[in-house]
Amino acid sequence: MDHCPYGSLKDLVEWKKMQKNNKKPGLPWKMARHFAGQIVSFIEEAHKNQGIAHTRLNPLLCRFDSKKRLKIADFRFA
Repeated sequence: MDHCPYGSLKDLVEWKKMQKNNKKPGLPWKMARHFAGQIVSFIEEAHKNQGIAHTRLNPLLCRFDSKKRLKIADFRFA
């Protein structure tokens, strides 16, 4: 797996919650939609073309690599 120094999607959500001027908890709609689209694309690609299903996807397993791209971790193979 690639090195992911920027933490997880959960870390980003927690950081956004702690900002002083953030009146709404969580991510801005545009950012959340962007990440959701990436996650759906990754899962679709893995399922359709590789025959792999991720059974425990959660924000902690969605990591950011050194170029701040979203990666999904912990695909367990049977």
